[in-house]
Amino acid sequence: MTKAASLDSLLKEAFQSYRQRLLRPYIPSLPPRNLSRLLFLNFIEIISLQERALLNRVSSSCQKGLTATRQGELGIASDHFLNARAHLESMDGGGRIAWLLGVSTYQPGIAYLELKNGLHEKSRERLDWAMNADLELELSGLLFMQVRRIQHGHNIARIEFSLGKRFVAIELVGEIIAYTEGKINKLNYHHDWRPKSLQEVPRETLWLLMREIVGETAGRIVAGSSPEEEWSTLIETARLIQRSDTKSFPQVHYALTAQSKRLSNEPEHYLRNLISFFQTDIRYCHLLWQALMLDFAKFCKYQDTSDSQRILEIVKRDSAKWKGTPPILRDFFTDDQAKNYCSSDS
Repeated sequence: MTKAASLDSLLKEAFQSYRQRLLRPYIPSLPPRNLSRLLFLNFIEIISLQERALLNRVSSSCQKGLTATRQGELGIASDHFLNARAHLESMDGGGRIAWLLGVSTYQPGIAYLELKNGLHEKSRERLDWAMNADLELELSGLLFMQVRRIQHGHNIARIEFSLGKRFVAIELVGEIIAYTEGKINKLNYHHDWRPKSLQEVPRETLWLLMREIVGETAGRIVAGSSPEEEWSTLIETARLIQRSDTKSFPQVHYALTAQSKRLSNEPEHYLRNLISFFQTDIRYCHLLWQALMLDFAKFCKYQDTSDSQRILEIVKRDSAKWKGTPPILRDFFTDDQAKNYCSSDS
């Protein structure tokens, strides 16, 4: 078999592995929990019923504030956060653990509102206050609270993205991946990192964290103006290793390794890693696989064979049916945008 024929065969196999996951998804017996819910279940037994009720009020008001903020209703969001603050103040003087949990809930929520109001420094300051509370909780024995500090690193990256500091943001995300995978011993924001504490965190919780962080960042990269350079930055700072069996998050490993091989002009290895990616459990990381499919479409366009062009057209049609696709990605699969994106240098 010639090299071209072998590559075409791998290309079809990669497409088929994607299609199998798309058409025959695995349906779990239980729905996935979100990260906040998992953390709540970890501390529910250590605070009183009264404290739990107050904390629920703080959380409920913050959630309403976040929803209003996302919908652009900033005045309404501010009212909800004022309510959350009143509930939090009513907890002052009670149990220290419950109050710290309230701070850990309230400060990141209102930090998002500050960000949407253009108050970047104030937003960053509130995240520091939240992380101070999280660290105190961690030192008190609630080791899983380190996950919240890692999550706030993602929020810091979002601030950097909003300021146009894309490479700073991407480097931070790469370092978070490396830290969570045990490749580095500390992160360059906040302080007193204890990587051994992560051994006490359930794998499901860490995977939810990585799913959110890597998926969102991948979407930003492929929809940006310098995807090749930004992928390279993420890959380098994530400190990939070759053996996938040592990875806590094989989906992330295969995704970044595939991009690394594509950038280094190793198409066979790119496609093999893409195949491996789709053979893992990708049910709940749609942002990541959809971002990879956008680059796969570019790869198909660049190959310019009859098979690759047929695959490209099918993927473009499929994209209209994908669920949960952010508008910024969906726009790239319209005819004009896809043509412009896929015709750029590989």
